[in-house]
Amino acid sequence: MDINALLQQQMGGAGKKKTVSDTSETVVISPLALLKMLAHGKSGVPMEVMGLVLGRYVDQYTVHITDVFAMPQSGSGTSVEAVDEVYQAEMMDLLKRVGTTEPSVGWYHSHPGFGCWLSGTDQRTQASFEQLNDRAVAVVVDPVQSVRGNVVLEAFRLLGDGPAGMLAGDPDAKRKTTSNLGYLRQPPIQTIVHGLGQQYYCLETEIRPNEVEDAILHRVGGATLGAGVGVAEADTDASLDKAADLMSQFASRLKEQSSLDTEDKVPDTGRLDPKRHLSELAERLMESSVATSLTVLGNASAFSLPGSGEGMVLD
Repeated sequence: MDINALLQQQMGGAGKKKTVSDTSETVVISPLALLKMLAHGKSGVPMEVMGLVLGRYVDQYTVHITDVFAMPQSGSGTSVEAVDEVYQAEMMDLLKRVGTTEPSVGWYHSHPGFGCWLSGTDQRTQASFEQLNDRAVAVVVDPVQSVRGNVVLEAFRLLGDGPAGMLAGDPDAKRKTTSNLGYLRQPPIQTIVHGLGQQYYCLETEIRPNEVEDAILHRVGGATLGAGVGVAEADTDASLDKAADLMSQFASRLKEQSSLDTEDKVPDTGRLDPKRHLSELAERLMESSVATSLTVLGNASAFSLPGSGEGMVLD
C-alpha cells in the first residue's frame, strides 16, 4: 500500500497521478534568466529572495527556462515564504501585454552562502506548485558561492504525489531510467544530508545560449563607441607611493649586494626584484601619459568650433 497516496487522500489532494519523470530530464536555462537570478540573489544578500520561472516544456526530457521575474516576499537567512498569488497574476498579465506568452514552469529562490538544497519551507512551496503542474521545477541559486566561470545552481522536484511527496521515497523506483545522464554528476554531501533522494530529487541543468544571446554576451564588457575619446582616470598618488616604495627597496637591495660575494647573491633568487618592477611601472606611466595627451589633443581638435581659433594648447 502506498503511504504517500493515503496521506494525500487524507489531505484532500487525491486525484491526478503524478507524471513519472525520467532521470535524463534536463532543465535548460537561458543566459538572460541566469543573469536575472544572480543579480536578484546578490541584491538580497544575506537574505533569501525568490521569483517566478517562465518557459516551456519542450518534451518529456527537456524543460526550457527563458525568463524569470522577481517576487515580493518576506525572507530570512534560511527560509522564504510562499508566492504572492495576486502579484503573480498581475505580473503575468503585464508580461502578456509586451509579448511574453511563456507560462510559469516553476519558481526560483536563493541560498546565499549555504549551498543548493530544499528546506522544509521550500518543499511546501514546491508542493503548492506541483499541485498545479506536476512538472514544476524549483531552481536554487547561491549568489555568494557563484564566482566567474562557476555558477552554483541546482533544479529540484519533489518525490511522490502532491504534498505527500515531501515524505520519504525511493528516487530510482519513482523515475524512469533511459540513460546515465542523471548519474554523471555526484551531488554534494550537504544536499544529501538535507533530503536529496528522500524528499526530492535533482534535475540536470544546462546553460544554453542561442545565437542572439551568444552575440550579446560576447559584446558585454567590450569597447564602446566612446572608449576612443575617453580619458582614463589618473591614479597619481597611488602610482607615486608605489614608485617611492620600489625605489626604497631597490636602494636597500643595492646596499646589501655591495657587501656580498657572487656566491652569496644566490639567495636573492625568487625574491621580489624592485628594479624590474620599477622599470615596468615607469613604462606603464609613460604609456598612459602619452595616450592621455594624444586623446586630449584629438578631442580638442575634433570638438573645437570651426573658425573660432579656440583650441587646447599642450605645454
